[in-house]
Amino acid sequence: LHLNDFPESVLMIGGGVIALEMGQMFARFGTQVIILERGDRLLSEFDLRLTTKFADILRSEGIQIMTEVESERVEGRPEGICLYATVKGAPVGLCAERLMLAVGTAPATDGIGLEKAGVEVDANGFIQVDAGLQTTAENIWAAGDCTGPPLIAPAGAREALVAVENMMDAKAERTIDHTFSPMAVFVDPEFATVGLTTDQARAKGLEVEEAYIDLAQVPKAHVMGRLEGGVLLCCEKPSGKVLGCQILAPRAADIIHEVTLAVRFGLTVSDLTTTVHVYPSISDGVRMAARELCHRLNLPIV
Repeated sequence: LHLNDFPESVLMIGGGVIALEMGQMFARFGTQVIILERGDRLLSEFDLRLTTKFADILRSEGIQIMTEVESERVEGRPEGICLYATVKGAPVGLCAERLMLAVGTAPATDGIGLEKAGVEVDANGFIQVDAGLQTTAENIWAAGDCTGPPLIAPAGAREALVAVENMMDAKAERTIDHTFSPMAVFVDPEFATVGLTTDQARAKGLEVEEAYIDLAQVPKAHVMGRLEGGVLLCCEKPSGKVLGCQILAPRAADIIHEVTLAVRFGLTVSDLTTTVHVYPSISDGVRMAARELCHRLNLPIV
């Protein structure tokens, strides 16, 4: 990324957070961008309804998206960097001025002698820790991206506080649960999520109900002229306890904190519905989704 000028074209290998953030940024500065995703869609951790909308936004900005891509080799040629791959099983060759590899984060734990200290790592090189951030070695703790997902700065900062507290006080017994750690993708409009997805909740054996509100149903979206997006809220049945939320909307990274508090403190969709929201606001989409769930579960809305 040490560039003096924006390139004419970029091949972006990956369809996750970094690829989309950087890809949209390059495109808005006039670079021709091709995003190459190995899977069948972008941002697989988000709901398909939201990612489909965002893929359409990227295409409207001139970004080309290819899925089911298996990269085979890269060559430097006079015309640029050429990638040879298969797309949905068919061979293709693509050339651009630059190529960016954005396929995930690898920990820098190899070759630093962790095994000599008795610190174990998993198959991907991430340091293994318990809920209190203690490693497999006595009196050694670890925090941050080196311990694995969610690989986001505020979660790493929180891990550091927990680890230091436990290091300095054997009776502290602080723990961390990343179910309560929100994350965002800083594209335009933004993605944000917290808690469990519907599939994750069901995998835990929970009875789940979800509601989806298209952003075009939210009055403030019409005021802003930004109708592309949505709010997906899920709760436990029959209590209405809020389990998680996904948002695609302008300022989603700010809006998600309301649901973060609800997930952390065990609030219900009735609590969200009966809380007065500013009108008009994009946050009102959360209230609308909560109200829909209240209707389905016959929970109070007043």
